[in-house]
Amino acid sequence: MLAGRGEIGARTVWTFGGDFNPVMETVQLDAPHEIVWQCVTGHEPWQDSIFRFRLAVLDDDRCRLRFWQEYAVELADDYYGVYNFNWGYYLESLRLLCSTGVGKPVPADGTV
Repeated sequence: MLAGRGEIGARTVWTFGGDFNPVMETVQLDAPHEIVWQCVTGHEPWQDSIFRFRLAVLDDDRCRLRFWQEYAVELADDYYGVYNFNWGYYLESLRLLCSTGVGKPVPADGTV
């Protein structure tokens, strides 16, 4: 579950299982082209990290989403693989939702 509003300073709360419940604060907003979040609490390895999402309309009336995660601290190697896989899963679910109307939510047990 997530709750939040699209304005600078707004906080978006992501509710997952266990200790993974990041709270993101919107630090930049150029709607509808770009939003930038900073993790303010809820998942220690992401504390103060920046998450950037940028949309661009392509010539053939499609949309491209670009994503960056800028870590505030160096992480253990295993974290990078897990986070990369999970972001890929979430973004593919978003692509499916936008193109077919049906995404691929994370199962209730949290496994992907």
